[in-house]
Amino acid sequence: MTNSPYGTFLHGAATGDAVLLELFECWKVAAGGEAAAKSEHARNRAHARLRQLEERIRETPAQGLTGIAVKLALRRFITEHSGAETDQSEAAYRDLCRLIGRDFAAEAAAVIERGVA
Repeated sequence: MTNSPYGTFLHGAATGDAVLLELFECWKVAAGGEAAAKSEHARNRAHARLRQLEERIRETPAQGLTGIAVKLALRRFITEHSGAETDQSEAAYRDLCRLIGRDFAAEAAAVIERGVA
């Protein structure tokens, strides 16, 4: 087994929600490290690690509601604490559409486009 900085699931056969949960646990540790950093250099390194983990979370497809909840919770936290928008909610919405087989936003846009045309 590889000594992964991302935990136990990320270099094995696990996919989807198990990986998202492990990434989220790593994200919490990294967020705590950033908050506790004593120097600007340490804060910058921790911040870079957070961005890497957020990207991995965004790119990992959810396999169920737990994975979608991880993505939406992270988006909510980041938005509330930094005022910055993230792609986490978009990634969660794409996963939800894939899981249910419908894209309600696309359906709404199609209705509007037909009405305008």
